[in-house]
Amino acid sequence: MNRKLSESRSISTSLLEKLKAGEGDAASRFVQLFTPLVYSWCRKAGLNATDSADVAQEVFRAVMNSVGGFSRSDRDRSTFMGWLWTITKSKLSDHRARREKQPQAIGGTTAHARIEEVPEPEWDDSISSQHQSVRVVVQQALKMIRPEFQEKTWQAFWLVRMEEQDPADVAARLEMQRNAVYKASTRVLKRLRQILGESLGEDWDIDETPA
Repeated sequence: MNRKLSESRSISTSLLEKLKAGEGDAASRFVQLFTPLVYSWCRKAGLNATDSADVAQEVFRAVMNSVGGFSRSDRDRSTFMGWLWTITKSKLSDHRARREKQPQAIGGTTAHARIEEVPEPEWDDSISSQHQSVRVVVQQALKMIRPEFQEKTWQAFWLVRMEEQDPADVAARLEMQRNAVYKASTRVLKRLRQILGESLGEDWDIDETPA
C-alpha cells in the first residue's frame, strides 16, 4: 500500500473554526483526538505516566486559550501539528522548571536533555514510519468511530480501503453484495473524514490491522 495523507489536510479548517468559536463538541472531540499524541510526546520526553497526563492537561488548556491566534499563514506555525508541538514543548519545559525547583527532584538535567532531544517534527510529509505522530492521530480517529458501525460494515471498510482488497473478493468473504460493500466502506470513510475534519482526498494510509 502506497498512499499518503498530508498533515495539513488532516486537521480541518472547519474543526479549527469550531474550536475557536467554542461550538458544539469541538473541544471534547479535539481533546479526545489529540490526547494520545500529546501523551506520547510527553512520555518520549521522559515523563512518567502521571506527569504526562498532567502536562497533557496543561497543553489542552493552553490550546483552548490561544487557538484564536493560530493561523496557517503564520510562518512559524505553518501547520497545526507543529503549533501543537510548540505548545507541548513549552509545557514540558515548564514542568522541568518546576521539578528543578524541588530539592528532592532527581534527574532534572537528564529530563531537560531528553526534552531537548525530542526532534522537531516535519508535519508536511506523508504518513510513514518517520512520521508516527500523524499516524497516532488517524489511528485514534479510527478508534473513536469504530463503535458506531456494525462489524460487517467495519470489515468491509477495512478490507477495501485499508488492505486494498478487491471489492468482489470482500463481498464474497463477507457474504454481501458488491455494491453493499462499496456503500459500507464509503460510510465509514465519510465518518473518518468528519472526525479528522477535512476531506482526506484519495491518497491516505494506515497500516495497522483492526483490533
